[in-house]
Amino acid sequence: MLEDISRQNIENSMITVFDIAGNCARQYWKDYPVEKSEKIAVIGFEKVGQNILLYGLQINIIDPGQHFTYHIYGDGREFRREHTKLDQMMPDEIIFHDDGVYTYEEMEDFDRIIICSSTDGNSNIVTASRLLAAASINNRIYIYTPNEDIITNLSGKDRLICFGSEEKMVSIAGIFNEESMKTAREQHEFYVRQYGGTPWAKLDPFKRYANVSSTDYMYTINRLMKKGVSMEILAELEHIRWCRYYYLHNWEYGPVRDDSRRIHNSLIPFSELSEEEKLKDVESIKSKLKSQQSCDMES
Repeated sequence: MLEDISRQNIENSMITVFDIAGNCARQYWKDYPVEKSEKIAVIGFEKVGQNILLYGLQINIIDPGQHFTYHIYGDGREFRREHTKLDQMMPDEIIFHDDGVYTYEEMEDFDRIIICSSTDGNSNIVTASRLLAAASINNRIYIYTPNEDIITNLSGKDRLICFGSEEKMVSIAGIFNEESMKTAREQHEFYVRQYGGTPWAKLDPFKRYANVSSTDYMYTINRLMKKGVSMEILAELEHIRWCRYYYLHNWEYGPVRDDSRRIHNSLIPFSELSEEEKLKDVESIKSKLKSQQSCDMES
């Protein structure tokens, strides 16, 4: 199935893969953003759960000293074979519980619980109801279910929050990911007009989706700017995100860049960059904000 093919392997720049799990995860973190470091439980690790983790790692970057802990309850062995640099997600931590087993008591200690075991949402509802009956959960539980009305009518919206509703996911923007792809393309083309570079149509899939990852993160950048976070810190956070995108695609550091071997000489902590490189990262953030404003004015 096309939806099971990695988007980064699609060469045709005019083709966008139907990626309902990816769109669902990106929308989730946009609708329910993090405000501080959290201990997060992801119950179920199929397509939706995997994307919740992948996009969480790229979007939930809010402070250089943060420490998010992602506990994954579900078989993550194949995921770890595909993503061999997960130990580079520092300062965050990923803990896999491949057997999927947890006690109700340990769930009481989590800041956020995301239940996404089944694709139809039915077993997720059962899991949530049992959890609420057996444990004292003070924080909200997020449930992947296309049938939002059913679960909210049973338990209300105060304790359980649904995501992945059919109404949202079957929209044109949701299916084809038009909004984020269009924004990524426009921001890249703005950058090319200002500074030169490779046109969008000639980008390889890896670099094309690197732009999409950057565009997704601009939502976080804008939130942090409103809180008064400095441009220098924003540049450092963007560098962390940039490194994570490369690490999630199994790149590694090397003193000499070699794309054919997935080696990049800039995969180092922000503090180890030269002052010139740091300044360039600050200017890059400013350019992205400027391009965003330009795109908004043209919309």
